[in-house]
Amino acid sequence: FAQFLFVAKASAGELRSQMYNALDLNYISEVEFNGLKLDLLKLSNMIYNLIASLKTEDIKGIKFKEVW
Repeated sequence: FAQFLFVAKASAGELRSQMYNALDLNYISEVEFNGLKLDLLKLSNMIYNLIASLKTEDIKGIKFKEVW
C-alpha cells in the first residue's frame, strides 16, 4: 500500500508538470490552471500526510517494513 502512495504522489507531480505544458500551449486558461494546481497540491499534501501516518503506525505488514 505504501508503494502505491509513493507512485500516486509522483503521478500528481507529473500531472502538475504536464499542466504547465497545457497552459503554455493554451489548452487551458490560467484560471483553470490555478484551480487545478491548487487541487493537486492539496492532494499531494493529503497523500504525504497519509504516508507519514503509516510510518508511525504500530501495525505493519511484511511489505510495509521492506519499504521503509
